[in-house]
Parts: sequence; C-alpha cells; structure tokens
Amino acid sequence: MDPEVTVEATSTESKQGKWQVRFEKWSFFLLLTATFLLPIFFFPSVSVVFSKTVLFSAVLVVLVAVLIFDALKRSQMRLPYNLFTLSALLVPVLFALSAFFSGDVAQSFFGSRFEIGTAMSVILGTILLFLTSHFFHTKDRVFAFFIAFFSSASLIALHQVIRLVFGPDMLAFGISNSTALTLIGKWNELGVYFGLVAILSLISLEILTLNKTFKTIWSVVLAIALFFLVLTNFNYVWIVVGLSSAIAFSYLYVSRKKSEVPGQKRVSKSAIIVFALALIFVFPKGPVWVINHSPQFVQTAVGKVANFFNAGDVEVRPSLSYTIDIAKESLKHNPIFGVGPNKFVDQWIALKPAEVNQTVFWGSDFLYGIGLVPTYAVTTGLIGILAVLFFLGMFGYLGFTQVFKRGRDQFTQYLIISSYVGALYLWIFQVVYIPSEVLFYSAFLFTGIFVACLHRDGAFHYRSFNYGSNARLSFVAVSGLIIILLGSVSFAYYIGEKAYAAYEFTQAAIAVNAKGDLAAGEKALNNAISADPQDVYYRGLVQLGVLKINAVLNNQSLKQEQKTAQISPLLATTLDAAQKAIKQDETGYQNWITLGQLYEGLLPFGYEKAYESAKQAYEKAQTLNTKNPSIILALARLEAANKNLPKAKEIVGQALAMKQNYSEAIYLLSQIQIAEGNLKDAIESVSAIAFLNQNDPTVFFQLGFLQYSNKQYADAVKALERAVTLNNQYSNARYFLGGSYAKLGRQADAAAQFEAIQKLNPDNQEVKTALANLKAGKDPLATTARDTSSTKEPTKKLPVKEAN
Repeated sequence: MDPEVTVEATSTESKQGKWQVRFEKWSFFLLLTATFLLPIFFFPSVSVVFSKTVLFSAVLVVLVAVLIFDALKRSQMRLPYNLFTLSALLVPVLFALSAFFSGDVAQSFFGSRFEIGTAMSVILGTILLFLTSHFFHTKDRVFAFFIAFFSSASLIALHQVIRLVFGPDMLAFGISNSTALTLIGKWNELGVYFGLVAILSLISLEILTLNKTFKTIWSVVLAIALFFLVLTNFNYVWIVVGLSSAIAFSYLYVSRKKSEVPGQKRVSKSAIIVFALALIFVFPKGPVWVINHSPQFVQTAVGKVANFFNAGDVEVRPSLSYTIDIAKESLKHNPIFGVGPNKFVDQWIALKPAEVNQTVFWGSDFLYGIGLVPTYAVTTGLIGILAVLFFLGMFGYLGFTQVFKRGRDQFTQYLIISSYVGALYLWIFQVVYIPSEVLFYSAFLFTGIFVACLHRDGAFHYRSFNYGSNARLSFVAVSGLIIILLGSVSFAYYIGEKAYAAYEFTQAAIAVNAKGDLAAGEKALNNAISADPQDVYYRGLVQLGVLKINAVLNNQSLKQEQKTAQISPLLATTLDAAQKAIKQDETGYQNWITLGQLYEGLLPFGYEKAYESAKQAYEKAQTLNTKNPSIILALARLEAANKNLPKAKEIVGQALAMKQNYSEAIYLLSQIQIAEGNLKDAIESVSAIAFLNQNDPTVFFQLGFLQYSNKQYADAVKALERAVTLNNQYSNARYFLGGSYAKLGRQADAAAQFEAIQKLNPDNQEVKTALANLKAGKDPLATTARDTSSTKEPTKKLPVKEAN
C-alpha cells in the first residue's frame, strides 16, 4: 500500500472526527440553550405557550437532522435498549394510531397549535427525552442543565416580583396586563414551577457538601421558592412538596445513619421547615389560624403584603367524578383507540352532566378532564392509557431501584436523585393537573436527564446497530432515515406557517380592537388564513364583516340605495367566510352559531330567507351540542325577532327547564311579557333575575323602572336605591328614583336625585324640566311623558345619557 495514501486517509478520518465532535458539542449547546429559554421564551404577539412549542419544535428538528446525518455518515445507529425504552416508544406510537382512527386526523394529531394532549405533543416530548439522554451524557453537561434550570428560575422570579410590585404593565412585553398570567403560564402553574425549584433546592442543600457561601445561596433560592408557593397557595403543590420533604427527611435520616460520615447531621432541619410550612398551608384554615395567633405587627404586615401584591387566579376543571363518568361512557363506545387525542371536548359536550348547567360553568367547553393523564383514558382509549401507565410504572420502578443504590460518589448520587425527583414531581402533575407547555416538556427533559445519569453510571445501556455491511438492510435504513429527515423539514415548515398565522391573527385583533382599523384587520386575517386555514380565523372574518356592515348601516350620510349597494358585496364575503368556517369543521357548533347570528342580524332588514337560514343554523348547532341552553335561547330570540312571541315564549321555557337560574332567558321572557302588555309577570321575571344577580345595577334599574311603570312606587324605590348604591353615577336610575320619591311625597329626596343628575348631565332638558316642576310644586315628570305606564322595553329611549 502506498504510504502517502495511508497518511491522507488518516488525516481525512481525523478531520471527520473533529467535525463530528464539534457538531456534537454545538448540538449539546443548542439543546442546553433551549432548556434555559423554555420558561422565559416567547414571540411578541404570539401566544406564550405556543411560542415555547415553536422553540422546542425548531430545536428538535435541527437535532434530529444532525443525528440523521451522523447516522448516514457512520452507517450506524446507537439506541437505548431496555424495557424502559420500549415503554417510552410505545406511547407516541399508540397515540398516533389513536389519532389515525379518530375520524379527525388533523385535530387529533396536530390540533390548532400542537396543544398539550395532541399526538404530536407526545411525539415531540418523547423525541426530547431521547435527545436529552443522548447529548447530556457527562456529569458536567448534566450539571450545566441544572445551572440553566436555576438560572431561568431566577429570571422568572425577578420578572414576576417586578410585575407584582410595580404593576402588571411593568415588563409585560405585550403578554398580559394581569399578574395572574406569567411566562410559565397560569398563576397556579407558577406555583407548580416553584414547587419544583423548592424540592431541588432542598435536595441540593442536604445531599451536597457545601461551604457557607453556597449553603447561603441555596437557602436563599429555597426561601424565594417558598415565597412563591405561599403567594400562589396552590393546594396540590403544598401536598406534593410536603410529602417530598417528609420522604427527603426519612431518606436522609436512613442513608446518613448507615454512612456515619463524621460531622454529618442525621436530621434535616430544612426538610422539617418545608414540611411544617406545607402542613400549615395544606389545610384551608391553616394560614388564617397562624395569622390570627400571631402578634399584631405580623397580622398588619401580612395584610399589607396581601393588598400590595393583589395576585390570584381561579382555575376550573371537571371534577374527578365527572372525568370518571365521562371516561366510562366514552369507553363503552370507543374502548380501544378512544375518541382521538385532543378531542375530550367532544365527549364533554355530548356527556356533560345535567347539574353542571346550574353552576356558573355551564357554558364552559372543557378541553381536558381533571388531569392530563386521566384525560388520555377518554381520548386514547385503553391502548393509550395503558401505554402511559406502563411508561410511568417503568419510570417509577427504575427510579426506585436506582435511588437507593449504594457505592456511588456523592455528586453522581446528587445528580441521579435530583433528576429523578424532578421528573417524578412533574409526572405527578401530569396526572393531577393540566400542565402548561413548560411543565409538560420539562417532564420529558428531566426524565431524559435521569436516563443520561443512569447511562453515565452504567445502569442504562445502549446498543449499536450497524447496517453498512448488509446492502438490503442499508437500503431500508437509509431510506427510512431520509424519510424522517424530509418529514422533519416538512414539519418545520408546517409549524412555521402556524406561528405566522398566529402572529397575524393577533395583529388583526390589535388592528380592530385597539386601532379601529378594519382594513388592516381584514388583511391580517386573510394572511393568517392563507398560512393556516382554521375555522377560528374564518369566524374572525365573519365578526369583522358584521362590523363593516354595521358601519355602513349607521352611516347617516348615506342614502338607502347607497347603503344597499355597499352592503351587498360585504354580505356576500361575510357569508362566504361563515360557510368556509363550517367547511373547516362541520362538527364545531360554534361555526353554526356564527352563521345563525349572521343571518339573524339580517332579519330586521328584510333579507330574503334570513329567518329560515338562521333557524337551520341554530338547529344544526343544537344537534351538535344538545346540552347547552344558550343555543335554545338563540332560537327563542330568533322567534321573538320574527314577531312569533308565543313560540319564543315556549322555547324560553325549554331553556329554563335546562337551566333554572338562566338570567338571560328570564330577561328575554320579561321582554316578551312587556311586549304582551303583561307588566305583572314581567316584574316577577326581572325580580327573579335580581335575586340571582345581587350586584348588577342594571337589573335593579330594569326592575325599578317596571315597578314605576306599574305604579308600585314603594317597591320601585327599593330597587332603584339598590341600583344607585351599586353605581353612584347611574343617572337613569336616579331619574326614576326621583320620580318615585315624588309620588310618595318625598319632595326633598326627589330634588336631591335630580340635582345629582344635573351635575352629571348639565345640558339635559328633561332634568331641567323635572327640577322646574318640583319648584312649582308639581310632579317632576308631569310634563316629560315619563309618568305613564309604558309597555316599552326599559333600555330604549332613556331620559338621560349616562356619563362615561
């Protein structure tokens, strides 16, 4: 052999090896950067949670491409080979099967924006798990992961404290004007996130041998995490953190007893403090009891802090019993593959318990059950939920056997315990809660880190598959890798389109709502539809079209012929958008309601077949959502608008039979009764609304007006005084309150009401006339045509223009 050729070949191999090492390092830093950015990353004018999905999807596409090129170059693949790997791979495969058999592949596989619960979200999470275990294969890299995690947590804490102290507009970045919405997600999700920080800080304090400086640092981190736990006060977090601290105490006590390290204390004071704090907050009255039994200065300080921060959030999910009931009914009809990932809402709509309509959440369409994993029982059937339980069971078993393994150095043991406990904590919240993208993907990240630690420790093995020596095997392998590569590139383009569409949709909302620029809004909506045609974007076009039609109708400078000429093309495009929304999703009842509302709005203008078209659309919506009384009420409104009052009255009764405390239905019934000249029944109807809405000044005004019209002046005074108490500047309520006082001979009280109105409405002629009548000893409303028993709707032609 020629020696020069040998040297050249060796040099080429060396260069290839160097490039492979560099690519591997760059890939690691890319994934590490994504890990750091996950909690804090967002695109302006795009949903915060979707931004994080876009970030990780892009990173995963790049890393998958790198690994495929490496595999093609080496003619070799290296894969983990054990039962845990099988359990992890089964989940996305079976979720994909469930999606294909769902009848709506696009919704189940991708959703609108790769929502948690779609097959794609599980596929992305599983890829993330294996990529993390592949690239974080040394102690230094695993430790870098934890540094990145705590660095992000520090920035989240700083950002949230600044917004809490200086107001939600500070550093809002266009995300939200509420402190209850954070870079992590909802307010409770912030608590879950800092619960993880608290547990990992506690582990760091107790397992690592630290000098005084680092002990102080970790103690401060733990204190900050506990502060956010107190602030969010999410009961589930306190329970899990409390149990974790108790287990940590027991584990440390037992392990230190066996090790007998000189100078090492067997009792963990930090674990005791965390457990005691959790015990206090687990019980609803615990914090109140502690505060009430504290010194006065502590009570004052707590009150000031609570008022100062003024943070909080209310989250609603179906209860465990409701989730179980829906799962039982769903599995009867779809036992194997379920209804499809991301389609829990369909089962909720179909199987919603009747008693839910009597609660304030009667109109909520829940996308998930009580937790993400319980939701899978409905959406993916037996194969999906069993695959998830198999994976979680294997993860639990693997962790339990490895955490108690002895003979490792302290730092390795710390990394294994931290990654396992972190992953276990996050998987628990996949079961009992609906996590944000941060918490969902973090569960896969920590699991991947745990696997990497076990591989580094020799407990998790990989097997290399060499396909270069076999031509047939090589063809199959190379073809498969190229298909995956092409699929990854296509997926990157697909998610880019969705991100662009989401951005344009937000821009449309800003243009219309904030700037009143309908043309810019329409352009942005059309851009969104071009990139990602979705029914919600078409519904936005319908709403925009209605605004443009109303603008023409309200333009007093146009003649009727001009209005008709301008409305005709607007109506055609608006109807077309409504039809396209239905075409995108014929099973979406909201699309049919949008079409019905559009036709109903045309009814007063004599549009041909408006009534029949609206009725057909509403009836179709009702067949898709039989348990929602608002659709029945829409049909009742349609009949009332068509002057068919007896039919409208009958349909309102159906809505009230479904929801007895339905204020809107009672109000419509009262309007029908007024139109029929039946003030007595109308008063009873509005009285029922007032009973259900004790803090609504408009309802009490309506009641007082009707009672005034029916000459029930004493009752009118009570209702109108309540309206004025709730809204001190409610001029129309004061107007009829003054009239009622005068009827009861309380002239001074009547004058006080009209004088108050005059301060708010100095140019109102009716108020001036009323005051002049009072001074002349007459009824204040005697010459204002307001002193007769009117049968008109009280919100029309009111005497006073309300102050803004």
